[in-house]
Amino acid sequence: MANSTIPNLNAVTVPALTDLFGVRQSGDTRDKKLTASQLLSLGGDVSKVGTPVNNQIGVWTGDGTIEGVSELTYTGVDFILGFNTGRIKGSNTNAGAILNEASSLGNPTLVPNTADSQTGIGGTANNLGVIVRGVAGTRWQHSTAGGGEVRQFQDLTTGIVASTTQTQGNGLVNGAAFTEVTTVANPDDVITLHNTGAAEYWTTIINTGANRLQIFPPVGDAILPGIVNASITLDVNKSVTLYTLDGTNWIRLVDPAGGGGGDVTKVGTPVNNQIGVWTGDGTLEGDANFTWDGAHLLLPLLDDAATPTLAFGDGDSGFYESADDTIKVTVLGVAHFYWVSNQFRSETAFGPALVDEAVSGTNPTLCPKNSTLSTGIGSSSSDVLSLIANASERVRISSTINTFTGNWVSTTGSGPGVLDEGASSTNPTLVPNQADPDTGIGRDAVDSLALIAGGVGCMRVREIAAAPAVGFYTTTPIVQQTGVGVDAASIHAACVALGLFTA
Repeated sequence: MANSTIPNLNAVTVPALTDLFGVRQSGDTRDKKLTASQLLSLGGDVSKVGTPVNNQIGVWTGDGTIEGVSELTYTGVDFILGFNTGRIKGSNTNAGAILNEASSLGNPTLVPNTADSQTGIGGTANNLGVIVRGVAGTRWQHSTAGGGEVRQFQDLTTGIVASTTQTQGNGLVNGAAFTEVTTVANPDDVITLHNTGAAEYWTTIINTGANRLQIFPPVGDAILPGIVNASITLDVNKSVTLYTLDGTNWIRLVDPAGGGGGDVTKVGTPVNNQIGVWTGDGTLEGDANFTWDGAHLLLPLLDDAATPTLAFGDGDSGFYESADDTIKVTVLGVAHFYWVSNQFRSETAFGPALVDEAVSGTNPTLCPKNSTLSTGIGSSSSDVLSLIANASERVRISSTINTFTGNWVSTTGSGPGVLDEGASSTNPTLVPNQADPDTGIGRDAVDSLALIAGGVGCMRVREIAAAPAVGFYTTTPIVQQTGVGVDAASIHAACVALGLFTA
């Protein structure tokens, strides 16, 4: 068999080589083992400096020097890093590492990048945590109770106080997964979200304060579908989850199982306690918002008869408040009546008015003209109507006797009139021409009418005891054209002859 070559040795046969390492040939009783120095000399000039102890696994450099005295120890069960070694890491720049430190939910020992030893995975008994810059984020826990399930937890920042300076940039929160705002001293006190400048970030804000919370995006950002730098509000004991679509646009996440629409977004943000009214496409309808002041649901001022705030049918008939304390009624887009103070008035200047006041014989509550509230219909007492002009009772209508005050005259200048005066044989109260108030019918005594001309009684019509039952009498002789006076007896005889009445 050919000889084999080993460095620093002369050519030897295989049997000789086997003898060199202590292998006996059959029938050979000689001891041919090499000493340690002989074996080292076989490798030329390589030597090993240092000796591992206590089950340690030594690590030598190229020159044969062992690195320290406590590197990696094998106990028969585990490999253990020595106290003088901080980590085991990959050879690439910023490679991951195993750190020889006490692990906790704030201190990782498995890190994906050795340049950041505070970010990675750490934990305690039954707990595993994802840690970023020393802050625990998501945590998983194995429960020893129940079915031994694995539970997931998120970091929560509590005790946040909303800023009473209610402008963007105040009340900056640190961007934890869950942030609980516990103090909201006034309605719409604010917090401002952490500026991530990146997509796929989410955070949940919880309001356990005493008032509604106002949430601003970072300066220059928008909470969609709102506008840049516009805030949203969060009621007491409510929460909202926000997610970044990119570096500047946030969106509110809705849990469909919680009654939300999931993919429904709301364009616009109600302010000042307003309750937004959105259309089907998610657009907030301008200023058509109800307002909740803590005790009342309020409708907005809206001076528009064509689209009243509280509408019926096709929306052009209903009610609206055109100005503070003025409510109008609109039909077919036209306002006809309105309430103001204690009055219900016509929209037209000369229309009627209904006045909520104590009625009397001088104070009307039904007025034909809303600009003259002292003229109209009132009531002086029960079952009595009063016609009132300029706060003065003119006519009283009752179930027994009706009265009036003042004069009743025709609107025609030469028309008749009824005068509210004492009737006599020379003063008529029924006049055929109101322009001639001393010519007409008066009364000179009981059961006696007087025909009066120019304030002079000319004829009386009265009841007499004997037939004829009614007679005509003149108070003075009737002067004929001939100038001959005719006395009453002559007139009586003539009337009998004419058949005007019996003798």
